Amino acid sequence: MLTLTCDSLPDDLPCDEEHTQQDNGDASEQADQSQNPEKDELRPGLVLDSCMQPPDIAQEVLSYGNGIFSVAPAQGNKPVGFFAISKLEAMAFPVQFPTGQNTLDEFVTESHMATNSMSIQMRKGKPITSDGRKISSKMLQDKQEVEKLITNKDATRFMQPLRGTLAYWEKTLKDLNAMVRQLGKPTFFLTFSAAEMRWPEVIEAVKAQQGEQVDFSQLDWNAKCDILRSNPVTVMRLFEKRVDTLMTNLILSPAQPIGEVEDYFYRVEFQARGSPHIHLLVWIKDAPEFGDLQDDSVVIKFIDQYITCQMPDPNADPELHKIVSEVQVHSRNHSKSCRKGNVLCRFGFPKPPMEKTILTYPTPDDDDDSDDDDNQQQVSGQKNRRKGKKGKQRNRALRIRQKEAKDKLQTLRNYISDPNVSFNNLSELLEKCNLTYEEYKKHVTNLTMSNAIVLKRHPKDCWVNGYNPDLLRAWNAALCT
Repeated sequence: MLTLTCDSLPDDLPCDEEHTQQDNGDASEQADQSQNPEKDELRPGLVLDSCMQPPDIAQEVLSYGNGIFSVAPAQGNKPVGFFAISKLEAMAFPVQFPTGQNTLDEFVTESHMATNSMSIQMRKGKPITSDGRKISSKMLQDKQEVEKLITNKDATRFMQPLRGTLAYWEKTLKDLNAMVRQLGKPTFFLTFSAAEMRWPEVIEAVKAQQGEQVDFSQLDWNAKCDILRSNPVTVMRLFEKRVDTLMTNLILSPAQPIGEVEDYFYRVEFQARGSPHIHLLVWIKDAPEFGDLQDDSVVIKFIDQYITCQMPDPNADPELHKIVSEVQVHSRNHSKSCRKGNVLCRFGFPKPPMEKTILTYPTPDDDDDSDDDDNQQQVSGQKNRRKGKKGKQRNRALRIRQKEAKDKLQTLRNYISDPNVSFNNLSELLEKCNLTYEEYKKHVTNLTMSNAIVLKRHPKDCWVNGYNPDLLRAWNAALCT
């Protein structure tokens, strides 16, 4: 259709002539369309059949035959990267992201860090190796040369900001060693495991994202597994938020459930089945150090203040009793993981009962009499070899004592491993095994090859793992101390 403006027509033109000219225009337009079938294929339909209406419709109609279409107001300008504008996805979809969180920007942070780090390393990097050779394209084509660059950290240094890379963990290990040098030995080593199957909020959050509501108590094991597998990202995000909340609102809070925290370090790991857990190192202010005091009573008092392995009273504290019974009791049927290293249980269950918490130390070496002529050795190399030989002899003696202690305590282990046998106290158990408390304590001390803590434990609690009551109640999952 041809559109004419009023200015292009004479004022004294009769109406019949106007219609005649319009008819002639329609006929000529139809003739042009019949003569240009290819142009019709390029622009099927009407001019204004799209929702992208031009600002000036008349101008768009007049330029229709040019074959140029304006589909975006920024056409011809330099494209802007998707991640160049912060929170672009949230601004583009405000209904889906009303708070501006959980957008794609959070997932590409490490990509930007890698790009920036590579750019910095390219500017500050030297085109020579650590041994002074110039790096060339021929060198990069040699597999052995590339492996040397990787070994010398020249090729992977830019990966330090990327979590999980070799360069990242090397830097993290150095930071942790620096913390140990400055702060001393960590006070607590804690492991927090995930328990999505017993956390209703995780299952309910995943189903809420899918627009559904479920009754957590009515779901079986397979149904929970299917829900968790349907959105592993949300499951991991909730675990991360749970860890952050635990650290901020409990461990670092004024409540001080394990004392005043001076510093901490933790690492997130994933088990074979994909469930996360964290290993946490905590430095407590003014905490007594193991082995630095001649009197161990200060250390023992500190341990008993924060760590216990007692089964809570079901009547006095039913909530904590339920948690300990479900997540802190080691199974009497040892798993394949327990038997690693050709032992019955590498975690040491059942634990030896004890009337009070004690600290054990390696038995001193008794083979010093065989080295009467040591003063005649003047060469440092000979002294070093002597120290190595002496250490081997000492370890051999400790292993012999350890085996003897295990044999002496085997009867006791059989009693506490039997679910049908129970004892009211440790004295009754020792009397059954024909052992005095001092003999029993000596054998327990000889069970270890290094310094160890033996917690106060009733015979009925030999399968309970140590825990902090406040942390366990808040975390509601397996906790190892």
